[in-house]
Amino acid sequence: MQCTLRLATLAELDAVTAFAIEGMRAELYPGLRLDPVRVRHVVAAIVGGQAAGFQQIAVGDDGQLVGIVAALQVPMLFFERCEAVVVACRAVAPGAGRQLLRALKTWADDSHAIRRVVWPIEFHAPASTVRLAQRLGFTQVAHTCTYEKE
Repeated sequence: MQCTLRLATLAELDAVTAFAIEGMRAELYPGLRLDPVRVRHVVAAIVGGQAAGFQQIAVGDDGQLVGIVAALQVPMLFFERCEAVVVACRAVAPGAGRQLLRALKTWADDSHAIRRVVWPIEFHAPASTVRLAQRLGFTQVAHTCTYEKE
């Protein structure tokens, strides 16, 4: 299947939000509650241009949404410039994820403001996702210790 990359529009906000939420696999995080209203708010800010960052969707030949990548541009806490934090990355068609991540990488490489891209891959991610990230230049892996209150 061939897919086309393009910017999402505000008219597609509900579909893009639902697609992103489906990919979040909330059942893997029993101590956390996914808030669809917050997800929609972030998607709206990125798609509407109120939040600095990057977004692309992949659309199949049939017009169906088959992929999304979105990153927020945030100042680095202790260093100069900014980092892009990937807040959504999901593809359900072969090759769409690779296309989307390449577009993200090109955007980051072309932006003087971006110093690094951080992609917090979920802890149950398929090995193929990690291999794809590594092939595209995501080389640093860091352990993050998290405390969740009951």
